[in-house]
Amino acid sequence: MSEIKSGSEIKSGSEIESSSEIESGSEIERSPEIKSGTVIKSGTGTGNPNGSFWMSEILDHINDLKPTEQVHLRCQQTGGRPKRNMEGKKKPHMLTTVQGLPDRFNMKKVVKAFKKKFACACSIVEDKVFGEVIQIQGDYRQKIYEFLTTKDGLELDEENVVVHG
Repeated sequence: MSEIKSGSEIKSGSEIESSSEIESGSEIERSPEIKSGTVIKSGTGTGNPNGSFWMSEILDHINDLKPTEQVHLRCQQTGGRPKRNMEGKKKPHMLTTVQGLPDRFNMKKVVKAFKKKFACACSIVEDKVFGEVIQIQGDYRQKIYEFLTTKDGLELDEENVVVHG
């Protein structure tokens, strides 16, 4: 077992090849492999042609990975009394929420378009976590997805619109 005392040499069961003294309050010198500004060798590094990767290049790649603005379409069941359909089966009330629309769209105009196109009740609700959320009465996830991604609608990229449920 090695003992470290202030001002003494480090020794273990056998004599260490290069023992050094550790004084209290002195800085421990880093090995040359982990000093700042050194190159970390990697066989698959893409930073430089010789396979090395600088720390600044890693940080640049991390800063470039910003999340895209995604629009989320969710449907939830409300606690209202369920309707009965033609066969007499109960049909629960549903509520579709649209969250994360880009700021370039006027929410009031989007709500007005939803009301006109889908013939449903629609409103804007302020949420602490998600910000402004559009609530539509009924399950309109597919129709809203088509509206958001087609030329007749808002022409959003299909990758940025996520349908949940």
